[in-house]
Amino acid sequence: MKSNPAREVKSQTVRRGEGKTPALDPLQMRQQFERFDPSKLLDLRDRALIGVMAYTFSRVSAACRLTRADYIDLGRNTFFAAQRKRLCAM
Repeated sequence: MKSNPAREVKSQTVRRGEGKTPALDPLQMRQQFERFDPSKLLDLRDRALIGVMAYTFSRVSAACRLTRADYIDLGRNTFFAAQRKRLCAM
């Protein structure tokens, strides 16, 4: 072919505006947490991981790298420190 026939076709312009990241409301979070079986160790681990991600807005990779040393208790306030960033005051 000497020319590309698709080049002449005009496609619809897709514009993506800035939007909010979807988040669960408190009732939905409570329903999620109730689905975990507290007698199973893996369910407790998953619940803790999801709770950290939900309440600190951290990414999965940052939450998975947290250690006990990243938990900072200052009496009334507690923090998770990850990658030298303070994720959230709880």
